[in-house]
Amino acid sequence: MDLRKKASPVQILGESLLRFRLIFLVIFAVLYVIFARDFSSTFAYILGAGESLAQTIASWTDKGVAEADYPFLIAVGALFVVLFVMRLWLGKIRNALSFLFSTLFISALALALNEVEETVAYVFLGFLLLSMILFFVVRVASFKALLPVLLASFFWISISAVVAIPFFVGVSFVVFALADMLAVSLDTGAELKKGTPVSGSLVSSFCKAFLPSVISTVLLGGLNGYFYHSCIPIWMAIAFPVISLALFLLVEFPVMSFAPMSKMRAAHRSMKV
Repeated sequence: MDLRKKASPVQILGESLLRFRLIFLVIFAVLYVIFARDFSSTFAYILGAGESLAQTIASWTDKGVAEADYPFLIAVGALFVVLFVMRLWLGKIRNALSFLFSTLFISALALALNEVEETVAYVFLGFLLLSMILFFVVRVASFKALLPVLLASFFWISISAVVAIPFFVGVSFVVFALADMLAVSLDTGAELKKGTPVSGSLVSSFCKAFLPSVISTVLLGGLNGYFYHSCIPIWMAIAFPVISLALFLLVEFPVMSFAPMSKMRAAHRSMKV
């Protein structure tokens, strides 16, 4: 009798993503060249998002929240609470805190970039170099998420700029890109400290993050489709969550798997009794 635990569909998916990761990255590189060549429009979209957020906050500070904005703000607040609780329940504390941190960090980053309009390209180049150093040199699991997120997010924003979707829609999916990969990296680090092999740690952390990621993407897509139905065609409201999820599965997770993490693994594997 085979007493080994049967692999779940999500585990099989995670293992398959690692097995074919090089193919996915080659395809992504080709798509990058095709869709993400216009850096000027991408940076303009990023600056526009920061300016829009700054103007909205200034308007609320000076004049108060307009009555027409209440339904949207209530829906966003309710969605945030639901997603935080859902991630805490399904993905545990690291996943929930990753979502909270990502929301605050991306919002603050959008505002900060609005203040460096003339040098935004150099700022992103600095982010890229820093993320590469952290990815290849520093032995801290959470830092391994930065490079995959930066590459996928720049591609995502390039597409958002091409089709000219509202800033909130484009930036909101970046929040989930960081939240999901940060959760994966933190859980991977925890598994490595137990002595779990690198591939096993990656697949285990992927399994924990998969369902919260899918639910978050679907709910956010529904929110955006409802409130922006006048400026987003139905096909786009459906396609963008699918693209966001595909970037997590086929780009961010595979890219992170190339990070050198073998020396971060504990020498002795701890076993639960």
